[in-house]
Amino acid sequence: MSFCIVTACSRPHNLHAMLESMMMANPPKDLLWIIYHDISWNPYDHLGITPSGVVQVFHSHYDSERSGWGHAARNRWLETNTIGWTYFLDDDNLIHPDFFRGVDEHYGKKIMIFGQQTSPESFRVPNNQVCHVDLAQCVFHRETIGDLRFGLQYEADGAFIQEMTTRVAPGDFVLNPRICSYYNKLRW
Repeated sequence: MSFCIVTACSRPHNLHAMLESMMMANPPKDLLWIIYHDISWNPYDHLGITPSGVVQVFHSHYDSERSGWGHAARNRWLETNTIGWTYFLDDDNLIHPDFFRGVDEHYGKKIMIFGQQTSPESFRVPNNQVCHVDLAQCVFHRETIGDLRFGLQYEADGAFIQEMTTRVAPGDFVLNPRICSYYNKLRW
């Protein structure tokens, strides 16, 4: 299983905690974490010890205030990558320890949408309202979406996910209530 996590990063101080959450989730051997960031800082200064081969850094002129809340960086990834699993992880979210177990449960699907913990007492679980899903709840095979790209407005996550689900047969995506990510956990 080729698995890429993509982060458009404007909060480098969160990278180490994000990496720890990935490693606690027992990732696949071929995990690749792609970090798009502003050229003014070095992500490796914030990561600490990194497992060999996991992190790949793209120095870019990424500016969160002018890049559509990370959507320009996400679009750059979609333009350069055409295969494998893709997961977009914002730089204030964390992966739940059950994340890769949840992915493994539905490996044959093309799109997976999971539950998310949004605060210590609140949860967001997927239902038939796919447009109200946060991007960190969605894992997809890159080749299933073709030329679909993010708009550069704040609400582009939901529109992207909703359109993506129309591009596959209903049996090719799954809505799973299992909690697999923490929304804005690094701001709680």
